[in-house]
Amino acid sequence: MSRHAATHACYFSLTPQLLEALSQAYETYLPEVGDARDGYVTISPSRVRVSLSSVFASLFKTVLTAVGSAGLYFWLSPRACGPSPLLLDPLAVIMPEEGLISGRCELVEHLSEVLGNSGECRRSSLLFSARICEGGDEKVVIKGYAYAVPKWLIAGLLSLGAYPFRQTPSGRASNEYAHFIALRRVVRTPRVLGLCISPLNASMAREYVEGEVVMNSKDPGAWEAGGEVLARVHRGGFALGDPNPGNIVISGGEAYLIDAEQAGRFTPVKGAWDLAVYYYYSRFFGAPRDLVAESVRGYVKGVGGLWNEVKKELLGPRVAPFIAAMPPFMVELIELLKGLG
Repeated sequence: MSRHAATHACYFSLTPQLLEALSQAYETYLPEVGDARDGYVTISPSRVRVSLSSVFASLFKTVLTAVGSAGLYFWLSPRACGPSPLLLDPLAVIMPEEGLISGRCELVEHLSEVLGNSGECRRSSLLFSARICEGGDEKVVIKGYAYAVPKWLIAGLLSLGAYPFRQTPSGRASNEYAHFIALRRVVRTPRVLGLCISPLNASMAREYVEGEVVMNSKDPGAWEAGGEVLARVHRGGFALGDPNPGNIVISGGEAYLIDAEQAGRFTPVKGAWDLAVYYYYSRFFGAPRDLVAESVRGYVKGVGGLWNEVKKELLGPRVAPFIAAMPPFMVELIELLKGLG
């Protein structure tokens, strides 16, 4: 009963009505057995002239009827009296700053909410957990967050003392939601359409940004713009944790940042970590050295007075373990930094 009362708000209005009906029935029945004075009932022997078996039979029928009525009431009430959405799923009725928030994380449900149908989805890349889904003329990106992703476990070990990585699905999803909105004052980010968070997993539906991914570009200007995006993020007081040119899209002459899963507050150490990760990621996945250098130059030009602090930390002890993990890239990066002053 307590479970029903907690989730079906209209019990609070139906129960007084039930008690009132019982009270009226009691008042009707009382004169048949005796008198009531000062809160006590006096049974009149002259009115109760039945055998013992009749008394027990009447009592049994009364109890059976009461139990049956109560059972029918509690069986029908949830159907006639719908559960309170606030108590069953608090996230479903919150009015978020952007998009829809729910506690249910089935992919099809997300697509039904956003596209109005199931849509067709394809994975954007083997390296990414996001899927591009199409429904009618609209495209959305559905990104899943799961436990024990090796990428974040390894990153957490390599970044000890430099950058704290979030590991839980709910932590990463809610952090990305918040930073897509917060980062928008310094750089363009996709609009969030839906977010769901449950104890074991999470997923997000967001706007699809059509354009050229910097990682796939052969245009030095696009790579310079990628570095400028990272600089704007740092100057705005944020760090990304996992920046790479695959998460920057040039659309309509504007650069969009499409991943903020590990974003956080900027410090010079985190800024150095971001720049090192950006450089290493680019080179590890085959981007030409001269194009990646354009990104670094764009970053140095855009970050302004923060550059000296970031450069100092790049060669410091907290980022050194990561930089030293791949010696050829370490030599490249140090030579590039010397040329930039």
